[in-house]
Amino acid sequence: MAGLLCPGRLPYEVGSNAAFDFAGFNGRALGDDVMDIVITLASNVPLADGVIPDRTRIRSDFPYFGAPFTAEEQAGITPVQMRPPTAGHKP
Repeated sequence: MAGLLCPGRLPYEVGSNAAFDFAGFNGRALGDDVMDIVITLASNVPLADGVIPDRTRIRSDFPYFGAPFTAEEQAGITPVQMRPPTAGHKP
């Protein structure tokens, strides 16, 4: 049974292994970098944003992703500061 191709979604054939690469794609694995997949699909060129998901936090049961990082795990990490919008920029 073939999956449906919908805007913003990757097709997936039920009962098969998920895979995404230039040889072909069939959905994506849980640990795949979603943003890299999106920008690659949008540009039709292999692109990466340089940020990778922490695959060590993936659980084997639903909801699959573990709890958010604790304050102790974030110690010493400085949050990224948002830049103010430039003149004439509309969100």
